[in-house]
Amino acid sequence: AYGDLDVSVIDEMPPGRKAIKTVHRNDSARLSVFQFIEDEIARGRQVYVVYPLIEETKPLEDILGNFATHYEAEWQRMMANKLGLPDFDKSLTNRLLKLMTETETDMTLFFRHLADVKNADTDAAYLQNAYYTPERINLELQAQTQQWLSDYLKVAEQQGQSHGLRAALMNRTNPLYVPRNYLAQLAIDDADRGDFQRLHTWMDVLQKPYTWQEGMDEYAQKRPEWARNRSGCSMLSCSS
Repeated sequence: AYGDLDVSVIDEMPPGRKAIKTVHRNDSARLSVFQFIEDEIARGRQVYVVYPLIEETKPLEDILGNFATHYEAEWQRMMANKLGLPDFDKSLTNRLLKLMTETETDMTLFFRHLADVKNADTDAAYLQNAYYTPERINLELQAQTQQWLSDYLKVAEQQGQSHGLRAALMNRTNPLYVPRNYLAQLAIDDADRGDFQRLHTWMDVLQKPYTWQEGMDEYAQKRPEWARNRSGCSMLSCSS
């Protein structure tokens, strides 16, 4: 995170390099930490948990004993909300996560645009802006994505979720504006020149992350190509 920002957002698949971040999380953010841990494991990475065993072991044993059940329930609830569904669908969710690893995807924009999809045959185009290299998506992946969209809309219908209710739930669960690294770097560059206008505007936008704000589209764009390999834009060192 940068400066006074207290949230780090993973909004895209890493471009092949490991990023090192040092952050502090209070107990109130425990669930978000658990989500981060699962995401890292899902990517084939390792996670180490260090717990200072000072006094009694029972509190730790209780936490560990309840962790898997509690975390799984919260993760399922979160994913159902992100998809705008009343109930979690394991197969549907796992298929989507696999599809998102097949091509570099901006997750923030993907879920926002998914809320606009009403027809699997005609509305897949809404998702194009979430892909970093849509021209490289082959016919097989296109077909898999369209089939997933079709199955997704059927599941929503089976669960009694209308398009309006689904979109409303998704848009209050999935933010449009997030603290992207490249925007933070641009704000830092301006601040180094004594210009804080971009920073102030950005902070104002982030006050309402779920609501579209007129004239603020530049703060909802995925990482531009020039920022792919620039330090501070795609990845951060432990000193950032």
